[in-house]
Amino acid sequence: MTEISVGDMVVSLCGHDAGEYFVVIGADKNYVTICDGHNRKAEKKKKKKIKHIQPTGLHTDLINNVPQYAVDANIRREIKRLKKLI
Repeated sequence: MTEISVGDMVVSLCGHDAGEYFVVIGADKNYVTICDGHNRKAEKKKKKKIKHIQPTGLHTDLINNVPQYAVDANIRREIKRLKKLI
């Protein structure tokens, strides 16, 4: 399995959010923390097992240097931009 890191765009495979795109905002050995800036905002992030997501191969570095008040808007913009590349 490929290594998933902060800033990677992933697709949820299981749960009520299956098929939705998310950006990884935290990662450890078995779990990732994801959000999409719309339904799942940064302050209400989702912890998901790595086996329940699929990496898209796309990555963004723009979410690391954003003020806290603009995180959700920036994540929405990045997901929209990266979906055009798929």
